[in-house]
Amino acid sequence: MRPKAKNKKFKILLLQLHGIDLLLTRNTPLNMPFAAGYLKAMLYKEGLLDEVDVEILDLNKTPLPGNARLVDLIVSRSPDLLGLTLFSFNSIQSLYIAENVKRRLPGLKVIVGGPEVTAETSYILNNPVVDIGCIGQGEVTFVQIVKDIMKNKSGYADIKGIFYKRSDRVNITPSREPIRELDSVPSPYIEGFINLNDYITAFIETYRGCYFKCTYCSYNKPYGYFSANRVQEEIEFLKQNGIKKIYFIDSNFILSPVFYDACERIIRLNTHNDLEFYADISVEHLDDKKADLLKACNFKGVEAGLQTINPATLKNIGRPLLNAEKFKKGIRLLTERKISCAVSVMIGLPQDTLKDIRKTAGFLRESKVGSALAQLLQVFPGTRIRREAKKYGIKYQRKPPYLMIESPYISKGEIKKAVGLYRNASVKQCNVGIFFSYSFCNFPLSLENKGRKKTSGETGLLDSGINKVIIELNEHLPLVKLGEKISRLAQQPFTIWFKASYLQKYLTPIKSFLSHIKKDNPFLVWNVVLETDGVVSFDIIEEIKKSVKAKENLSSDGCFLLEPLSVYIVCEKNREKGSSSLFKKLAPDAKFYCPLNISAADCWENKLDDILKEKGYAGVLMDFDKTLELSFIIRTLKTAIKRTRAQNKTMLFRNIAVYCLFSLIDQGQKNDNTSLIKPAPSRIIYINKDFNISSECLPDADAFLDLVEFQVKSLRALRKI
Repeated sequence: MRPKAKNKKFKILLLQLHGIDLLLTRNTPLNMPFAAGYLKAMLYKEGLLDEVDVEILDLNKTPLPGNARLVDLIVSRSPDLLGLTLFSFNSIQSLYIAENVKRRLPGLKVIVGGPEVTAETSYILNNPVVDIGCIGQGEVTFVQIVKDIMKNKSGYADIKGIFYKRSDRVNITPSREPIRELDSVPSPYIEGFINLNDYITAFIETYRGCYFKCTYCSYNKPYGYFSANRVQEEIEFLKQNGIKKIYFIDSNFILSPVFYDACERIIRLNTHNDLEFYADISVEHLDDKKADLLKACNFKGVEAGLQTINPATLKNIGRPLLNAEKFKKGIRLLTERKISCAVSVMIGLPQDTLKDIRKTAGFLRESKVGSALAQLLQVFPGTRIRREAKKYGIKYQRKPPYLMIESPYISKGEIKKAVGLYRNASVKQCNVGIFFSYSFCNFPLSLENKGRKKTSGETGLLDSGINKVIIELNEHLPLVKLGEKISRLAQQPFTIWFKASYLQKYLTPIKSFLSHIKKDNPFLVWNVVLETDGVVSFDIIEEIKKSVKAKENLSSDGCFLLEPLSVYIVCEKNREKGSSSLFKKLAPDAKFYCPLNISAADCWENKLDDILKEKGYAGVLMDFDKTLELSFIIRTLKTAIKRTRAQNKTMLFRNIAVYCLFSLIDQGQKNDNTSLIKPAPSRIIYINKDFNISSECLPDADAFLDLVEFQVKSLRALRKI
């Protein structure tokens, strides 16, 4: 440990990283540091906060720091102890961060906990950066660890439920009994240890563990529960503090020991349905009384795990056999009460063939299930199915996310076909990539002057993190030097937009620029935009992919690994012979968007139709002349949305105000309710050919108030049109 100044508190920093999959699949990641809140609450209960300064590094706010910036942020806090909550989706990245922090703070103690920490997770047990790991529930264990560290104890053998290092040897202590009376753990919400201002959705648990014994899960026994009174107190507190949605994270809410009592209390405190509720349930355990209670509480959606209808497979994985009639009745009860239900199925289970998976899909259609979610089997450490993988011939990834690869029952090709049963591309909706919205100026209002702005030189690059960089390329631009500066400032997700008439000419400096940033940010999520008047070759795409390719691809969408790179090409259709075949060749690796500038005099509808007919384009990048009236923009967007959606294509915008207007119109076309858009406070750098920062904008509160006023004005205009 580092020597401490007199009267200085022991500093603890707790961190739960996002998974890259969240950044790739959601506009606003939800990553509430629930476990960290419990740990701080227990230290508070034990009276340790007078001696210990505990900070929960809340990363739910966007933009999120990149790897290098996060390391710098943690080092600047100078903690004595870094606590990491590890899941399969964030563990490798978390350990990378810890390694780089500890290199600069050599006296730092690193403690890990969470579902990924087991006695069988060897890459964590043997990682030299980890000092201690909590196996199982961590609230009581963590308090004991902190007390022993503060007493400068050299060993931790008397603490149950941990592993620790001594003389480079990993020691695992006997397991700890789970907490039965969970009310003994203070609420992190009520004690104020989670900042609810950053969330509209919160989590609540009424019990821990699970009544099922699925072999692919290690959470397969009930541990303890919270009282209905505690549940009520938390819900009341969350409601008073602006939370609108609550998700019960129990393994099966309707089997909770306090289900009936909790529901009756919710009904009394949610008389005006100000709160919406969501939960995981088992449909077969649903009856009329339980369904009525869910409706009366204002449950809007539930998720149910079916996995398969194959009796042999269900027996192999330790799940009860399906009662088809009860399942169908449960779906009907939910449908009648207008509670949406998403049913999850698992691909790759023992003895479940493609034929069996098709039968399961047919059963879901027959049961009139509204939504089905497919997930590939994950072979987690510490589970029975991992121990039996060899018996069933299951091949799987040895590192997170542990996806199964193939088995004697289902081949790689059949896995893709099985996933395709649940992912129908024809129902994919148009969406908007807000990372394109880099302009806070021009039509329809100027926000740039309301934010912090610099107009020349490169000193502005060093002020804070950067989300988006737009660069007009020329041969004199010092891209390598620029990449070195930006590498420690990049934030998640990171967009780099290159503009040039002929991109091939700048390929070498582009690669160097990207490589510098990637070196310090190996887990960065990239959006690379190439805007050009010329032709984009296959070689350019391949070289860019190599420059930013992650060392390990560790994220998935539940079925397939996700590539943390999206390439977008903005260009006019090339009329030369062979351009269509080039589009087709590049389509798997990049998305093409055609720029469309609209003025009142334009025959824009014909131009849009021509773009949408071109199979090579994913959509259109739309700009509006700044002199246009708001009413004209609204009518244009309404028409354009219908046409692009009919062709299953997307619309993107440079101007953030136009993006917000588009979103308001899009919401109104889908339902009667519209809500104002709150874009992430992105920092955007525009570097012109003379290496001047012609636009650097970090919008302040006044700028976003202007944006809200514009949206209110737009809503009024929408009602008139």
